[in-house]
Amino acid sequence: MIPLFQDDIDTFLVKEGYLTEEDVKKWNDIVKLIKEAYKKSFSSPNECLEKVKNATELLSSISTKKPLPPEMKTRLEEIKGYLYSLLPEEANSSA
Repeated sequence: MIPLFQDDIDTFLVKEGYLTEEDVKKWNDIVKLIKEAYKKSFSSPNECLEKVKNATELLSSISTKKPLPPEMKTRLEEIKGYLYSLLPEEANSSA
């Protein structure tokens, strides 16, 4: 879903005013954190979870300026849901 949503950002969401450049920067940071978390998942599960938690916090801070088109909203919600599912219950309750 991440590459599909990235494509949405690159081709539509910024041009049509749904996201600001600041939101795009946050999104790029989220993608970077997810990649780092994946790499850490093999050697340091705790660091991996911390990076996922940071990514979910950043993702929650992105606010669209207009309601997203349904398919794009679905992609974003699936990304959020997946990231939250990786976190232990106690981390989910504070996020």
